[in-house]
Amino acid sequence: MTQEREPRTGPRLQVPPFLAGAGGRIGAGLWPLLQQTGAMAAAWFLARLLAHEPAPVFAPIAAVVGLNADRGERGSNILRLFTGVVVGILGGDFGIVVLGMRPGAVLPVAVFSAMLLALAIDGERIVIAQAAAAAIVAVATGSRQAAPQRLTDALIGAAVALVFSQLLFPAEPLRLLHRAESAALADMASALELTARELSGRQRRLGLQARDRLGEAHAVLAEVSRIRVVSGRAARRSVWRRRIPQLEREAEMARVLGELGNSSLMLVRTADAAGARERPELSAAVRELAQTLALLAESPGDPPVRRQAAARAGSVHAALGARPSRSEDEERLAARTAARLVAGDIARFAGGEEVGGEAG
Repeated sequence: MTQEREPRTGPRLQVPPFLAGAGGRIGAGLWPLLQQTGAMAAAWFLARLLAHEPAPVFAPIAAVVGLNADRGERGSNILRLFTGVVVGILGGDFGIVVLGMRPGAVLPVAVFSAMLLALAIDGERIVIAQAAAAAIVAVATGSRQAAPQRLTDALIGAAVALVFSQLLFPAEPLRLLHRAESAALADMASALELTARELSGRQRRLGLQARDRLGEAHAVLAEVSRIRVVSGRAARRSVWRRRIPQLEREAEMARVLGELGNSSLMLVRTADAAGARERPELSAAVRELAQTLALLAESPGDPPVRRQAAARAGSVHAALGARPSRSEDEERLAARTAARLVAGDIARFAGGEEVGGEAG
């Protein structure tokens, strides 16, 4: 009788963290890079065709740098970039007029003049930096007679970038907002799951990890607040104008998400004080809330998912208020109250509705 041999398993291939990080960044940024490359090529070709520029410089630079911004902010970035380039070209021209074609003497005057004018006009760092860069290129590559040509060159590059960002590949504002909401909801779900495990007694001292997760969530919530403003601006300036009413409703729900982050932090902080009699019921409720947040994180913009999440949160809210605790220590009631707040905030975020009053 032959003995079966266990299959040999070779060593697992471990991917170094820096390679995994690089792969993630490339995967996330490849499509924007392809857009920038396409815009650069189009701007270079159009500058040669329309401006009769044999070796255009400002058009491809303006197209690439103008699109080098977060989705939803590219339109504003392009306008700031164009302002800086124009100011830089004028600063370079001013230096050449005052000091003649002596780069060693012209360059400091041109760069300082361009940055000073950019500071007076706008004050944004990108405008000041682009003004300085444009002044350097203008002095190094041209003469005073070439200034109108360079301005046309820059205008073509900015126009191509605007076409790419606002017409061909506009940022979908609701998708931007939902992506940020999803990240925040996932962090909150992880924090509440850790809290539920601590309340169940299976693992102690998880409160610090839960607070760390909520710290990450609050950082993402700051990003959600920024995207609320950015997405509205992007919608008004692009083909997504028809979605502005829907976007305004979603932005209001994103505001509720901030309140949900605060109530989740309160729950994590008060969980330690829950009495032994409260812990089993509270652990089950917090785990249900964590699973509801995880469900929302997968598809925060899906109406059926939102309805299901609102119903689950409403059930938890009602269950926690059905039998008031007999504990005489008010601190022991704090976690139950916080859990009800979390459930209420989830229901408001998912369904846009208030739920019943707080437990006594």
